[in-house]
Amino acid sequence: MGPRWSLLITAITILLLFPPATSQPKTRKQNSRTLFNESYVFGPFNDSYTYGSLTGIFDVISEAAMHLNALQITPDSAGNISLVNKSGRVFLKKPFKLWDDENGDFNGKLASFNTSFLFNFYRLNNATPGEGMAFVIAPSSAIPYNSYGQYLGLTNSTTDGKESNKFVAIELDNTKQDFDLDNNHIGLDINSIRSNVSVPLSKFGFELSPNGATQDWVIWVEYDGERKEIHVYMAKQPDRNAPIVEKPTKPVLSSSLDLKSLVNQKSYFGFAASTGVNYELHCVLRWNISIMSFPEDKSQFSNALKIGLIIGLPLIAIAIAGPKMQAVVQIISGSVPVPHIPTPKPSFVWPAMDFASILGDFTVTTITNSQFNTRSSSMQLESFDVSSKA
Repeated sequence: MGPRWSLLITAITILLLFPPATSQPKTRKQNSRTLFNESYVFGPFNDSYTYGSLTGIFDVISEAAMHLNALQITPDSAGNISLVNKSGRVFLKKPFKLWDDENGDFNGKLASFNTSFLFNFYRLNNATPGEGMAFVIAPSSAIPYNSYGQYLGLTNSTTDGKESNKFVAIELDNTKQDFDLDNNHIGLDINSIRSNVSVPLSKFGFELSPNGATQDWVIWVEYDGERKEIHVYMAKQPDRNAPIVEKPTKPVLSSSLDLKSLVNQKSYFGFAASTGVNYELHCVLRWNISIMSFPEDKSQFSNALKIGLIIGLPLIAIAIAGPKMQAVVQIISGSVPVPHIPTPKPSFVWPAMDFASILGDFTVTTITNSQFNTRSSSMQLESFDVSSKA
């Protein structure tokens, strides 16, 4: 009787520790897991990105390149190559999780982020420039075929406008198409090169590719996941080697934007650009990112539950084959005492719980009022503590 009772008690213990899932809503367990910010500073893009310690950070998709301390999103003028009808992309290889799981610790919360970059469009021989460049949030770095010309490395004649594109972009366009405001504008693109919001830059006194000189520019893209709003700021950078100018108080473009309904939960950040019959060089000289980061759930409890169920179910079958069900019910209800169980040396010992490692995922150091503050951008991002929520 001893071994069977031992198996029964083990089975009951496992089931009590790991109760079966039900359809009833549960109060979220309080813990001290917090959101934090990931910050990245890239550039100048020298040999360390191509041959040194920083290799492997970017996907550089033909016909882009890293050259002359810049991300050349379309081919530069070095070498005997044509610059007509080209497109390219440079993306970070690391994806970002843009919102929490709906049943996660943060209830599906949408991330806030801030990115800024220093760039210029270089007009060769003061010829007519074209076509433009975009900062992109996309499901991958893969570039569509025939995405040169008006398509800015974003889409082509077949894919443009499809919801399956799953991208959002801020375009900087200096070639007028039939659907464009003018040949010098900024736009918010969603799955298409036909901008949802478009603003002429001439109203701010900005010209992307001025004749006779190369102008460096700074763009700040700030996304507020709480309010579901995007704001884009722009300023001239007089000297690329000097500290970055202060961000203006007034954005050049603002719009409501619910990324959760438009892009993949894990998406990639990068740049795309194209030339057409007219061409220019599209150069990114610096790039900074700060983004709200959701801690990965590496809790051992989920694995322990699986182990408990795998072991528990066979034990139940064995145990029920031993003592009668009436005795089992009486023991569970507490109407009769648990019978004495002999303690011979066991053939299997359940490993001791390592609470330090289990709780480690739930005691992340709280980062309050975390602030990304580099030479080129600053943005206040809130820190959230689950322990303050039910």
